Parts: sequence; C-alpha cells; structure tokens
Amino acid sequence: MKPRLFATYLFIVLAPLGLLAWLGAGLAREEQAQVEARYRELMSNQLAVRKEAVAAVVEQAERDLGALLDLPPFVAEPTRTQSAAQSQSETGIEASALRRKVRESRLARQIFVLRPDGGFLFPLLDGNATDKEKGFFERTRLVWESGIRFGREQDPASQKSASQTDSGRNGRGWAGSLTARHVASPDSNRSPHDGQRGWHSWFWGNGVHLIHWQRHQSGHLVGVEVDRMALLSDVVSGLPDTEFEPSASLSGRIALRNAQNHAIYQWGAYDPPENAEPEVRMAVDAPLSMWTLNYHSEPGTLSSGGAWFNVGTALALSSLVVAALAVYFFRENAREIREAAQRVSFVNQVSHELKTPLTNIRMYAEMLEPRMEDADESARENLRVIVSESQRLSRMIGNVLAFAKDQRGNLTPNPRRCVPDDIIRATIEHFRPALDARGVTVSFTSGAPDEATLDSDFLEQILGNLLGNVEKYAAVKGEMDVLSETRDGVLIVRVADRGPGIPTDQRETVFQPFQRLSDSLTEGVAGTGIGLAIAREQARNHGGDLTIVDSAEGATFELTLKTGTTKDAA
Repeated sequence: MKPRLFATYLFIVLAPLGLLAWLGAGLAREEQAQVEARYRELMSNQLAVRKEAVAAVVEQAERDLGALLDLPPFVAEPTRTQSAAQSQSETGIEASALRRKVRESRLARQIFVLRPDGGFLFPLLDGNATDKEKGFFERTRLVWESGIRFGREQDPASQKSASQTDSGRNGRGWAGSLTARHVASPDSNRSPHDGQRGWHSWFWGNGVHLIHWQRHQSGHLVGVEVDRMALLSDVVSGLPDTEFEPSASLSGRIALRNAQNHAIYQWGAYDPPENAEPEVRMAVDAPLSMWTLNYHSEPGTLSSGGAWFNVGTALALSSLVVAALAVYFFRENAREIREAAQRVSFVNQVSHELKTPLTNIRMYAEMLEPRMEDADESARENLRVIVSESQRLSRMIGNVLAFAKDQRGNLTPNPRRCVPDDIIRATIEHFRPALDARGVTVSFTSGAPDEATLDSDFLEQILGNLLGNVEKYAAVKGEMDVLSETRDGVLIVRVADRGPGIPTDQRETVFQPFQRLSDSLTEGVAGTGIGLAIAREQARNHGGDLTIVDSAEGATFELTLKTGTTKDAA
C-alpha cells in the first residue's frame, strides 16, 4: 500500500474514533460531576441527620439542667459582717442542698450562684469549701478573668466594683465574666423566672468545658459546670453503632471530631488513611459548634465507573465498526485497483499488438503515396486520409504505451546524438497535411541547428501532442509559430497558437491525466486526455519541463529538455 493511501485510511479510522473519544470523555466527566454532586448531597443529608441527633441530646440536657437550676427565689443581699452561714440562710441558699443536687445529677459537675454584681454566693473559697469546689475554681479561672458577664457585657464600673469585693482576691471567689460570643441565643432565653439562660464554653486542660446558666429576675445568676464525659456519653448514645445500618444508602465512615480534630466517636466499616480530608464536613450546632461531623467515603464511591465503562464500550464498538468499514473500503479499493491494473495491462497488450500492423499499414501507405500521382484526385485523397489517420492512431498508441511505462516507473529517456531542429522539422512535416486540411499555417524559427544529446523519440512525441492539440482545439485563426533555441545546455521549444487560449486557473489542470477543459472548445473533440500529462512527464524525466507561459493571444507552450553536446555523449 502506498504511504499516502495508508495515511488516508489511518485518518479515516482515527478521526471519527478521536471525535467519539473526545465527546465520550466529556459526557463521562459531566456524569462524574453529577454523580459526585448527588453523593455529596446524600452525605450532607446523613450528616444533617446526625447533627439533629446531637442537637436533640443538647436540648434534653438543657431541660435537665434547667430543672436542676430551678432554685427558690433569692432575698436581699447579706452585709459583709454576716457570717457565711447567715449569708446562705438569708439568701435562700443551702450549701448542702446544692451539693446534693450535684451528686444526684449525672450531668452536673458543679453548681455555682453569683450575686447581681458578679460576686460568688456559692461556692466560696473558705474553710468550708470541698476539694471538688476548689477544683472548680481552678478549672474556671479563665472564665472569671475574661472581663465579660454572662449574657451581657460588664461595664467598667461594675467590673471594678466586683473586683474589689471580699469575694475576689481574698480567697472567697472570683468575679464572674464571659466573652460576648457566648451570649445566650433567643431560643434558649427561657427560664421559670422569665430571665435569661445560655451556654458558655471554654478551653481548659485537654479539652472544651461547658457551663449552662440562667439569670433570675432578682439579678442572681445560677450556673452549672457540665460533666462533659456524661454529656459526651449521651451524645454518643444518640449516634449509630460502629457499623453502618443495613438500610444506609451510603458506605464509608462518619467521625465526630473535637476542636483539636481528634475523633470523639466514629462509625462505619471503612477506615480512611490518617490525615485524609473528608468529602463533606459539617459543624455541630452551639454550644458544641467547635465539634464537626466528617464524612469519609470509600474509594470509588464518588467515581462514575459506569459512565466510563459505557464510553469504553461505545468506543470499542465504534472502533470495530469503523475498522470493519475501513477494511471493507480498502478491499474494495484494492479490488478496483487490481481491476484497473488489469484493464491497463489489457490496453497495453492490445496497443502492443496493434502497433506492429498499424506500423505496416502506415509504412505501405506512405510508400504507395508517390505512386499515386497519376491516379485520380479521389484516390489520392483517400490515401492521404489513410496516412493521416494511421499517423494519428500511432500517436495515440504511443501515448498509451508511454502512460503505461510511466505508471510502472519505466518512462526513462534514451539520449543519443541528433539535431533538434531536424526532429522539429520532421514532426511538423508529419502534421502538415492535417494542419493544411484545418487551414493552419506553420511558421518555424530555427534556433537549434547544432548536434546535441537527447532522446529524439521523447522530443518527437512531445511535439506531436502539442501540434495535435493545435490541430484539434486552436485552428481558429489558422496560424501557429514554432521556435527553438539552446541556452546553457538546455533545448527550448515554444509552440504558440492563435486559439482561444487556456484560462490561468486551469493551466495545471490540463496536465493531469484524463482531465479535459469543460467548455465548448472540447465538446465533440475526441481524445484520451493523457497526451499533455505524458508530454510533461517525458520532459521532466529528461531534466526539463513543459509549461504554459503568458501570451498576448492564444496559448503558448514552452518545452525545456536538458541536452548535451556530441562530445558529452561520446
């Protein structure tokens, strides 16, 4: 197979496959994006369900702690001279009762009561303080030193007053304070005494601690430090087991992580790599907003393998179809080429077979022509027709044989010593009867009278095709000029007619095999359409060329053949 034909078939196969692959990849990527979006939405929905479960636990804890903080109404403040026992009695605070509440509640770690000015009523760092109450003050030191009161900002005057009380640095307690970002939300501002309630979180030790508080109408604030392990236990109990439920729509792992990004609790069979980023992350509602729910999906969950499989299958089937079509067309083309080669071979053989008897007919007709001078005019005219037609048929057979040689790559010149002008004159004389019959006058300007080395058969056949074209197409004004010259070892022959000429955009078309100008000049004119193609190939194989040059009128063909002197040939 020729490289150009192979490249064409390769393009025919690969171009549609490449287009299908590009379109299929685009569709697969789009479907992949849609699958990822759907999976992420499902993941977010599952996390939202777990987030609501945690929020339900916190709400229940609020209700339980609210009941714990439901204390009797407070009375007037005690004076500084009153004892601690008197103070607790007159304000309605019983230390033993509060300590009993702490012991009976699984969520409470420590209860505290603050006066309206922020000073402690309970517990107090005095001789009656327990170890647990002392630990409470140590854990909450940062809370009381933060400078902002629970539920509202503390003005500088009240802050100064609170810091100067005997419950400040004298060992009885610290002024209560809280950062503004932990002001109670509207949903939590409900209490039995129409006060405020809310949550406060702070970092101490190795984690986050929580305080739930409520403010009474008297201005007193009652709070409880939440036992975080008990709260965490309640949160975990509201979450699924360590394995996904059989009805779960997704697989993977969900992890509840704290502020340090440590896993508090996780469930799901998949074990993601360490430090792997989750596909979806969702923060838990306040007061646990520093916790997050992270969803890690199993590898391949977000990939749309079906889309790529469909694309691959479609591409494979398309490849088979295109390859089958390519093989079919190749075989059909090869068959047609073989048949064409057989037809060319048949024509070539027939031409060879016709050449010998035609040569004999032409030779005997030319020998008979001088003997017919005494015959009547009709007989001489018939003989001239026989000679002219035999010559034309010889040229046609010569073109066919030359074309067959060119297709096989055997159209090579055989240079020998000759006089170019003599060959040109002889060729013109061969055509003179036919040209005279068409009323064409030939003017020959000789410019190559010296011997040169060239293939005389090539030169004769090329000139025969040019003169034959003038006879068929350009015998309008009855004039034709033939000029020859040699220049730098090159024979130049110009054949100019006075016909309609050849359009500029078709000057290359006439040199292609089986191509003829489609206009009124060629209609009804017989010809094989290979004469000029063979003439150009012969000229180029001889080291020259055959072209059409610009002229004021008609068409002018310029033939160049590389020649040598007789000394070069020797």
